[in-house]
Amino acid sequence: MSLVEEALHGVWGAVRIIRHDPKAFEEFNISADGFWRSFAAIVPTAVLAWPLFLSAHQLSVESAPSEQKPPTEFDLAQDYAYLCLAFLLWPLVAVALAKAFGVAQTYSRYIIAYNWVSVPAIALGLIPHLLHLSGLIGRQSTIVLSLVVFIGLAYISWYVALRGLETTRLIAFAFLLGDYALSFALDAALR
Repeated sequence: MSLVEEALHGVWGAVRIIRHDPKAFEEFNISADGFWRSFAAIVPTAVLAWPLFLSAHQLSVESAPSEQKPPTEFDLAQDYAYLCLAFLLWPLVAVALAKAFGVAQTYSRYIIAYNWVSVPAIALGLIPHLLHLSGLIGRQSTIVLSLVVFIGLAYISWYVALRGLETTRLIAFAFLLGDYALSFALDAALR
């Protein structure tokens, strides 16, 4: 199977996971090669992230006067550094968590699903930002809608951990907390 075919299956499997399809994992290549190839999901994720980064900067510019601070500089390199670091560091944190919680045997399956889910997840996260960039909704509506999407994406991340690791709800929640803690730490460090 070519990488493009595998990517199409991976993204379709991710959509099936989001839809709670019990057979979603049939779409993934769960081999060692499939593990490494799942990191190719960074390419479509990075492409989809560009308008999100642009909108986030525009929101910063719009809110600067009310917050009485200068708007942040638009630094696409910094935004992509954050995305790439998060994509590469989470599997390292997740392997430590998997060992600590006794779910190392399903770690690879989880990371494969997690990587491919990043594509439809960023597409969902992009919705409020595209509405904002097009002028259909203002700053406040974008923030509220982004919060709703954030909550939905947190649920998806938890569900991927639950299904991918074949574990308990509590352990899946620990993975969700670890994922978001890493994201917030990277954001604070880089931005």
